Amino acid sequence: MNRFPVLLALAGLCLLLVLPDDMRAEATKLPVRIVVTPSKSARKDVPVSIVLDGLHERRGKLRLFEIRGNKRKAISSQWDTIGPHRLWWIMDGDTPGGAERRYVLEMVADREPAASTMRVDRTEAYLEIRRGDTKILRYNTKVTPLPPAADPKYKRSGYINPVWTPSG
Repeated sequence: MNRFPVLLALAGLCLLLVLPDDMRAEATKLPVRIVVTPSKSARKDVPVSIVLDGLHERRGKLRLFEIRGNKRKAISSQWDTIGPHRLWWIMDGDTPGGAERRYVLEMVADREPAASTMRVDRTEAYLEIRRGDTKILRYNTKVTPLPPAADPKYKRSGYINPVWTPSG
């Protein structure tokens, strides 16, 4: 068995691990152009991620934009900070099967937060989480009434019900 390729790979890995952080960050040049092509099936509101080691340290100055024609739309995104550094976002709306969606990640001078589509409505009885006008789930904070034949020992609060489907 020839051990040379294995030793060469291990030496390369050791070299990569001792590089200073800012040198590893330069391995991914900005702007990063991303093309997402879903499967042949149509998709709606799909979570998407990409590993971008070396850029997470600059995440406070990075902004993700979707490119449609010659228009750019800022996209809300978040980073995993443990393990492989992934950038996550929602590919929102309907995407026909096989259709490409294009994004660009670039450095910006002052990063303003993208408009949030998430909302929490609070009443005395519950918290309701919505994305835009679509209900996602309700967390009941007060004891809710039971059906007429139910044993009173089943009264409770502090639970999630209902959870709605993506279309509401």
